[in-house]
Amino acid sequence: MPAPRCPGCGARVEHWLEAVAAWQADPARNAWRSPACGHVVAAPRARWRHTAGFGRLFVEIPGIYPHEAVPADRLLDALAAATGVRWDYFYTGQ
Repeated sequence: MPAPRCPGCGARVEHWLEAVAAWQADPARNAWRSPACGHVVAAPRARWRHTAGFGRLFVEIPGIYPHEAVPADRLLDALAAATGVRWDYFYTGQ
């Protein structure tokens, strides 16, 4: 899995596994600070480029290989309307 990037400057999140573990242990206190721009970001807000995801609810569509298909805006909009929050997507390994 590629390393996530800072949403402020695009710098790679080095040691991202440790950053995710620290965030999971204490989400209110643990965030990653970009050494390039100083932007502070919690693990779910990093730019994962559709290679990982964080959430409380997931919809799995099996049989789709990474980057083979992209969810239609209509689907993401319907999910947002039904749940009241914005939806995004990511691919899992096969």
